[in-house]
Amino acid sequence: VGPTGKLLEPAGDVTFDELYHVFRAQIEAGVAAGADAISIETMSDIGELRAAVIAARDCCDLPILAHLTFAAGGRTVMGTDAVTAAIILEALGVTAMGANCSGGARELLPVIEAMARVTPAFLSVQPNAGMPRLVDGATVFPESPEDMAAHALRLREAGANIIGGCCGTTPEHIRAIASALDGLPPVAREVTSRRALASRGRHVFIDAEAYPVFIGERINPTARKKLAADIAAGKMAVLADEARGQVEAGAEVLDVNVGVPAIDEAAAMRHAVLSVQAAVDVPLSIDSSSPDALEAGLKAFVGRALINSTTGDPEMLERVLPLARRYGAAVLGLCLDETGIPPTAEGRLQVATRIHTAARAAGLRDQDIFIDCLVKTASAEQEQVMETLRALRLVKQVLGVGTVLGVSNVSHGLPRRDLLNSTYLAMAYAHGLDVPIMNPFDERMQEVRRAAAVLLARDPYSRRYLGAYGERPETSSLSAGKEGAESPVPPKLLEVIREAVVNGDRERMPDLVAAALAAGLDAMEVMNRALLPGIERVGELYEQQRYFLPQLMLSAETMKEGFARLKPLLVSRQAEGAGTVVLATVQGDIHDIGKNIVALLLENYGFEIVDLGKDVPAADIVEAAARHRADIVGLSALMTTTMPRMAEVIAGLRARGLAARVMVGGAVLTREYAERIGADAYGKDAREAVTVARRLVGLD
Repeated sequence: VGPTGKLLEPAGDVTFDELYHVFRAQIEAGVAAGADAISIETMSDIGELRAAVIAARDCCDLPILAHLTFAAGGRTVMGTDAVTAAIILEALGVTAMGANCSGGARELLPVIEAMARVTPAFLSVQPNAGMPRLVDGATVFPESPEDMAAHALRLREAGANIIGGCCGTTPEHIRAIASALDGLPPVAREVTSRRALASRGRHVFIDAEAYPVFIGERINPTARKKLAADIAAGKMAVLADEARGQVEAGAEVLDVNVGVPAIDEAAAMRHAVLSVQAAVDVPLSIDSSSPDALEAGLKAFVGRALINSTTGDPEMLERVLPLARRYGAAVLGLCLDETGIPPTAEGRLQVATRIHTAARAAGLRDQDIFIDCLVKTASAEQEQVMETLRALRLVKQVLGVGTVLGVSNVSHGLPRRDLLNSTYLAMAYAHGLDVPIMNPFDERMQEVRRAAAVLLARDPYSRRYLGAYGERPETSSLSAGKEGAESPVPPKLLEVIREAVVNGDRERMPDLVAAALAAGLDAMEVMNRALLPGIERVGELYEQQRYFLPQLMLSAETMKEGFARLKPLLVSRQAEGAGTVVLATVQGDIHDIGKNIVALLLENYGFEIVDLGKDVPAADIVEAAARHRADIVGLSALMTTTMPRMAEVIAGLRARGLAARVMVGGAVLTREYAERIGADAYGKDAREAVTVARRLVGLD
C-alpha cells in the first residue's frame, strides 16, 4: 500500500474518509488475492499512514507493517519525528513499524534507535542503497552489497527485527544482508511503553519521568458568549487564537469542546479540530458527550488524542471505548455512572475499576486509560473536596492508570479562586495527579506546577524553574486568548497581518486586509510590509526545520487570501505580474508535493502559474511554454529514472527557439546535474525556487 498523493493536491482539504476508502480498496484487493500481510510504505505523512492502518485493521486480521520515509533531519517532510511516529503507530496496533527508502541506512539508523527506546513493537527497516546520483546518464546508488551488509549489522544492534532494502538494492545486496545476519537472533529489548499523547509533529510523555503536563481548558463555550456565537456561526478565528495563546502560555495539550446547543456538533467538532490543528502542533483532548462528535474529531485529528470522556455507564462505555481502540486514542473515564457520582472514595474506585476492566476488554492498554475522580465545589460540598483526593490516591495505588482532574471546579462560588485552585492543585499533585485541566493564563497555577516539578524531581537540575524565574519570555504581540480586544491601530495592523501569515490564520486574513485598507494603508504597503515579510519569515522557519510542509502550505494559502484582496488595487510591475511560469512534474514521475508548494509560493509573489500537473510528456511541456509565452519553465522530478526527461524538455525548448528560462528541482537533483543538462537554474526547495525565479526575470 503506497501514498495516495492526495494530501497536497490543489483541490483542497482531503478528509480522513477519502483517504480511508482509497486505502481500503487497495487492501481488500490484496486480501482477495491471498496476501499474507499488509505492508504500508513510503509514507511522508503520519496522517495518511494512520488512515491506511485503520483501513487495514477494519478489513482483515493480517499482520501490518507500517513504514515512514524520513528526511536527513530525522523527520518526515510533514514534520513527524521517529518517537512521535512510534507512539501513534503502537497505539494503532501495527505488528511492525519503522522506515524505508529515505537517504539510506546511515540516515535511518538514528530513526530505528529512537523508536527502539520507546516501543516494544517489532521494528522494520528497508533503506535505499544510499542517496542516488546520476552518472553519465545512469542512476548510481553508492552503497555496495558489502556496505549494506555492514549497515544491516548496525541496524540489528539498534533493535531492528526485519531488515531489507529499498531503492537501489539488488539481489546481491539482499544476499549480502542475509549472509551477514544469518544465524543472529534479534537483539532483546526490554522496553515498557510510556503513557503519551501526540500530534503530527510533537509528543508528550505523561508519567513520573516527565515534566508535569497540563491540559488547556479555554476552548470551551460554556459561559463564553462570543466563543459560543462564533462556533455556532462556523467561525473559528477566536478559537484558533485561544489555541495559540494557550500553547504560548505553556499548555502541552488542548481541550476542544464545541458544545453549543442546537448545532451540528459533529460538523462543528471537525471544523474546530482542523482549525486548532492548523494553528498549533500539540496533542488534543477531544471533549464531548456525543460519540458522533468524538468520532468526527478523531477523524480530523492527526495524532494520538485523548477522548474526553466516557463514564461508567455500560451504554456509554460500549459506544466510546471502540472509538479509542480504532483511532489509537487514549480515553478519560469519569467516576460517574447511571446513579451519579459516588460520595465515597471507595465508590469512585469501583466505577474506575469498572471502566478499567471494560477498557482492557475492548483492547486498550493501561497506558490508554485515564481516570477523573471528579472535583466537587468547596462552596457547596466542602466535605467532598478531600474525598476526591482520597479517591485519586486509591485509583493510582490500585489501578496504576493515568489521572486527570478539572481542578478549578473546586472554587466555584468563592472569592479569590486563583488561591483555592492553586492550593488544591498542589494537594492533588501530592495525591497522585498526573494531568490537571486548567487555565494556562492563571499564573498561580503555573507557579505551583513549576514548583511541583522541582519538588517531585521532574525538572532535572531545576532548569525550567530557573528559566522561568530568571529570564521572562517575551509576551505575544497578538493578545492571544483575550476576547473583545480592541482593533489595532493602522501601523499595528501591518504587524498583525504579518503574524497572520506566519501563523496561517487564513480565515481572518480577508478581514485584516480590509481593515488595513479602510484605515488608509496603501495596498502596496500592505503587500511589501506585511504579506511578503510574513511569507519570508515562514521560509526562514521552514529552512530552520522549525516549520514543516503543513505550516508552509497553510501560510502560503493565507497569503494567497490576502493577495487576492489586494490584487485589484496593485498597479506596480510586480502586481501586474512578475512573469508566467509553466510548472510540471516530468513524464514517468507521479510525485508533485514539491511542485505544488512551489506553485503556491510563486503565485503569492506575483507570478502567473500554469500548472500542468504530474507525469507530463516533454512535448506537452514545450507546447504549453510556447502557447503561454512562458518566462520560466519549472521542472520537477523525484526519481533518478525520470531525471533524463528534464534534458528532453530543455532540448525541445531550444529546438523551438523559445526564450523561456528553465528552473529544475527535486529530491534527487543536484546543482551539478542541473548545469550538466543545460538548465538555467536549480532550486533545492520551494523557498529557493522563489528567489531563483525572481532572479531569472530580473526582479532581484
